[in-house]
Amino acid sequence: MPMPGSRSGGSTRGILRGCLTVISDRVSRFFRTVSMFLMDMLTVVIVPTILKEPLSSVLPLRSISAVILREWCLGPVIAAVLGFLMYRTLKSATSKWVWTIFALLFAVVAIVYLSEHGPQSVLWEHTSFWSWFSGSACVARKAGCRAFFAFTVPLIRSLSYSAAALFASWIFKPAPVSPRPEQSSNSADEYLKTA
Repeated sequence: MPMPGSRSGGSTRGILRGCLTVISDRVSRFFRTVSMFLMDMLTVVIVPTILKEPLSSVLPLRSISAVILREWCLGPVIAAVLGFLMYRTLKSATSKWVWTIFALLFAVVAIVYLSEHGPQSVLWEHTSFWSWFSGSACVARKAGCRAFFAFTVPLIRSLSYSAAALFASWIFKPAPVSPRPEQSSNSADEYLKTA
């Protein structure tokens, strides 16, 4: 028997059930968002590489500079098309924000690079920041390739992917919410009274 002033067991179970429903909805929404974000990240990194591969048989690349030029030209275009189509299909807001992870990663690596190389001297042969991360150092020697392909390429692709997803979100806006029936009937009645 419940104590005086306490709630009955049925209402406590109802409140508990409601709280658990809210918590499970939030947890499932969190995991859905994280999984969509990871899917977008993998799409940005892997799919453009897969889609560019058939072009290598049509346009044979005989030099590292041709590979880098192809990456600068085709990588962002393919990623933009993917970002547009992914947002159009899934309407996930994560595709508009996937660039943030790659930008943060690039910023950390750039800060480490700048802290290690310090001020440049004319007497010291040193690769500049731009040539190290743009791929031009890769043309001169193989040392700069890792930074370009590991950090710059995902950043470029994610920026174009997210920009295209943002553009798609402007084009495919959800339909405006229609007014509630009591609001529409009141405004119609007011219009008829004034006419």
